[in-house]
Amino acid sequence: VLFAVARLALLLADTSESTATLSFGPLGSYELNFGQLVLVTGAMLFIVAAINVPIAKITGSLCRSTLLRSRSRVLSAYLRASWGYRSTHHEGRLQEFMMNYSTKNEGVILQISTVIVMTWSIAAVAVAAFALAGWIAVAGLLGLAVIALVLRPLTKQIKARSALQAKLNRQFSTTVAQTARVAPEIVTFDVAGSVLDAGRAAAKPTGDAVARLRFLTKAIPTLFQYSALGVILVLIYVFYTFDLGDLTVVGPLVVLLLNKQEIPPADTCLL
Repeated sequence: VLFAVARLALLLADTSESTATLSFGPLGSYELNFGQLVLVTGAMLFIVAAINVPIAKITGSLCRSTLLRSRSRVLSAYLRASWGYRSTHHEGRLQEFMMNYSTKNEGVILQISTVIVMTWSIAAVAVAAFALAGWIAVAGLLGLAVIALVLRPLTKQIKARSALQAKLNRQFSTTVAQTARVAPEIVTFDVAGSVLDAGRAAAKPTGDAVARLRFLTKAIPTLFQYSALGVILVLIYVFYTFDLGDLTVVGPLVVLLLNKQEIPPADTCLL
């Protein structure tokens, strides 16, 4: 669809041409005037939008069932546990599991479903790129693969930082719960200032961990994006310099790159 829209823009910009060639790979190429190209693009937009409706409904149903099942299992496990086990946890432990843990489970399912949908989308665009661009698509995808391999050590750092942040958050949650438990003693002995300093000291590592994690999750996708654009730029330069044919066949590769950027950071961690 993006490629067809780009062809429309080129047709508008170049007043010397009244038709544009739109290739459908094995289905052949067709010469379309501006009106026909608009109709074809509109039809493709409608099809894509119609496909997204059941996908969104399935995603919502999966998230709902995951959240309800997770909370039911957590509550069931907690009620079946012995009193000796339950007494070793602070009073906010059940709430933490029922709210944060279950919500994170639902978030994971959402991310996975998004990755699956985008993976199929990328696969479809990749097939189109191979059909339309041939060896250029192969060269571009190999370049993207090399970039992903180079960035893999950094993506592993995201996983390590995420685990560290989760550990620090658990420790901080325990500290907060202990502070709430001894609230009467804090007032009695007038040690609110000391407790505040201790709380700030306990919170500092969590803030540092978040800063490092957010830096990586923001920097790596951007670095991949601009490196990939650099690969596309090199291909365009080689294609133009050696006059290898119609430059517009590079379009599907650009579309493939744009689709890759729609995947959330969770997918980047899997590269």
